[in-house]
Amino acid sequence: MPGWREVDLDSPQDARLQPYRLRWQGGREPEDGLFLCEGDLTVQRLLHSGVEVHSLLVTDKQLPRLPACGEREIPLMRLPQEWLPLLAGRGYKSGLYGLGRRPRIPLLREWYPAATGMTLVCLPKITTPRNVGAILRVAAGFGVTGVILGEACSDPFHRLAVRAAMGAGLNLSLARSANMAEDLAWLAEGEGFRCLAAVVQGTTQSLYEFRRERGDRVALVLGNEYEGVEEGCLRHCAEGVTIPMAEGVDSFNVATAAAILLYELMRPASVDV
Repeated sequence: MPGWREVDLDSPQDARLQPYRLRWQGGREPEDGLFLCEGDLTVQRLLHSGVEVHSLLVTDKQLPRLPACGEREIPLMRLPQEWLPLLAGRGYKSGLYGLGRRPRIPLLREWYPAATGMTLVCLPKITTPRNVGAILRVAAGFGVTGVILGEACSDPFHRLAVRAAMGAGLNLSLARSANMAEDLAWLAEGEGFRCLAAVVQGTTQSLYEFRRERGDRVALVLGNEYEGVEEGCLRHCAEGVTIPMAEGVDSFNVATAAAILLYELMRPASVDV
């Protein structure tokens, strides 16, 4: 297998399996600079991203499904199928896993690629990894310019976030905000963005009424599912938008809302439906 450097394992307790074991058996992500990808498609996206790959772990059963790794030499640990439940507990279903080295996420103003027609998704305080991952998957699918993560936002490289994103976030531009309210003010006042808060009530416009003009720079701000968009961020959003829903239903899951809103935001300005 060109490109793979096969590693012989001594037992399910082999120390070289520890980075994998910690992620399945620990409650928190270990601070070792690595992140876990699970399953064929997610591992394939890891291998085709610009991210440095630490290693792959594959069971004998899944070996025929192993993707090509190109010219890189990557450690490949082959695991007997019967060892996997001992290592991973309930998380053992896939049989193909990869560890990548976490890329540095720059601050917004370091990363900012000034251009017309930009679309940013701003997440001040999405605290559930699965929701962050699902939003990244939606954002990648609609081709947004970048996703801005607030200080209180969950880790986009948490294994549950990577799983929910199906690895789609690995080629998506990410940036951090040390103070989302201040950065929204900078985007609105200094860079001419239409900062748009997704809200469920108050003085807002229906998504049916929203129109994006050609070349508009838009920053969509998605709030925490329990608290919504915080007041400090709302002050710098000149517009609010709500998704029309049936009577008695007040909101969607935030990732579902992101998909609906981005479908409208990314629709060509010249198209009327």
